[in-house]
Amino acid sequence: SVPVLASLVLGPITTDPARYALERIPGGEADQALLGALDKAAGDIRRGIVFSLGERRSVAVVPGLARLAGGADTALAADAVKALGKTGGPEAVKVLTAALAKSGARKSEAASALLLAAEGAVAAGDKAAAAAIYDRVFTANATPVSRQAAFKGQLALGQDPQGLILKTLAGKDALLYAPALAAVPANFSGPEVAKVADLMDRLPVEN
Repeated sequence: SVPVLASLVLGPITTDPARYALERIPGGEADQALLGALDKAAGDIRRGIVFSLGERRSVAVVPGLARLAGGADTALAADAVKALGKTGGPEAVKVLTAALAKSGARKSEAASALLLAAEGAVAAGDKAAAAAIYDRVFTANATPVSRQAAFKGQLALGQDPQGLILKTLAGKDALLYAPALAAVPANFSGPEVAKVADLMDRLPVEN
């Protein structure tokens, strides 16, 4: 079926059902069919192919997506970055980490994609890889939202969540107070809550 579907991917009317079918066919032949169609397509069809490559979550598509992620077409680059986040794995994370070092929209897009990759690593049982990704995103400080999300990931995977919560509430980073407080019920019980209560008076009061 793959050669037939590959030819249908480039048709304006048939591209969507052909892509959806290829997304679900296991093996390298389907990867190569989509990658081969990528350079022949343009506009929305090309963006759709990038989406399908991300849905396959195959390491074989990472080089093709990495090339687009660094390209001049900003919309296509953003799609490729997101697809790399869905793909996950060490190679995709390496590309996204390099993008995280850039400024502007690419930085925030890379941070969001890395958070996707971290979620995939958690789902796959690789908590060490996920924790490393959360640390990178947190340190990069791309956007307030990504930093808070990375902090939540650190709390979920850290060996001492109580210590991290108390350190955060005793610190000066107001952006992290809310997620730290939200994590208290899951990590403190009974008399332990007194440790948090002792820090409450120093927190700013919201109007």
